[in-house]
Amino acid sequence: MDKMKLNFEVYNQSVDLPEVKEIRDGRRDYVYWGEDNLFPQYLYELYSHSALFESIIRGTKNYVTGNDIIIAEGVKLNQIVNKDLDTLQDIIEKVIFDYLLYDGFAIQVFKDGSGNITELYNIDLQNIRIGKDDETVYYSPDWKKQNAKYTAYPMYKVGKNQKNSIFFYKGKTALQTNTYPVPSYIGALSDIRTSVEISNFHLSSVINGFNGNLVINLNSGEVDDETKKRIEKKFQEKFCGSSNAGKFVLNFNENKDTAITLERLQSDDYADRYNALEKSITNNIFVAFRTLPQLFGLRSEGNMFNHDEYLEAAALYQKTVITPIQRIIERAFSHIFGIDEAIKIVPFKLDENDKNITEQ
Repeated sequence: MDKMKLNFEVYNQSVDLPEVKEIRDGRRDYVYWGEDNLFPQYLYELYSHSALFESIIRGTKNYVTGNDIIIAEGVKLNQIVNKDLDTLQDIIEKVIFDYLLYDGFAIQVFKDGSGNITELYNIDLQNIRIGKDDETVYYSPDWKKQNAKYTAYPMYKVGKNQKNSIFFYKGKTALQTNTYPVPSYIGALSDIRTSVEISNFHLSSVINGFNGNLVINLNSGEVDDETKKRIEKKFQEKFCGSSNAGKFVLNFNENKDTAITLERLQSDDYADRYNALEKSITNNIFVAFRTLPQLFGLRSEGNMFNHDEYLEAAALYQKTVITPIQRIIERAFSHIFGIDEAIKIVPFKLDENDKNITEQ
């Protein structure tokens, strides 16, 4: 039997990250958020699968929430604010989370016939899209469906007696011409995605017993181009991607002459390369959030956790990042209630007991 000879080239799997793109489709009343209309869903997926990203978001939420939230006497709705038994503080904390993840937030506001606010609900930005008229908010629990069913609500207006409307804030990062917010960490999206894929790679390596990557030489003679493409596609599907680390091929041959020979790739430095990459992307993610690892309980490499250094870093983070966010949240609720300083967030501050914890 003639031997088959195949020439395999190095295959680079391209990764297309979702873009912050807005599309106005003539067939739709709302503006697409991302090319597939699922950009906020992508951000939440990253949050759900990146331990570092999640830690920064949740930790920063605690900083922004502060030590206390003071509610003005003029705010009549200051206890349970909806049928889900949320308090006003619960709503504020959910709003802070959305702002940190999406750089925007939405609040559903119910009023009675006299114009008094009777209920408030936080609306996850994954579930809303904004109308082309900038006057309507469309809500759907699942925009992934091709023909998603949605409900239209008017955009909240101050002084207007709307029984059921949605207050929408699109953040400071977005341009005035933009319909949707742009996350402040946009420059680190590829790093966050990489952190997810590194975790997938390590998990797959463990599951597959740390088997090394292999070069596969098919020594069974020439075949036509169509067969080459088909075989190459099969190999690409099997080996490309972080979830396929350490896999091997089991081949059944007619005889020894047509057997596949295997050559192991140089893989001794894989661990070092991945560790170096992990350090690089970790640094990039912290830079994007304008913060330091020490503020989230992580020690700098080669340094002990120092209380004084923590206080200096926390003070800077409070001034440059946390306080501006707190002011945005405070103004939003003042706008909704029509009361100056409707809420006041008391900044986070360490006491002596906290000092003992950081020194440990």
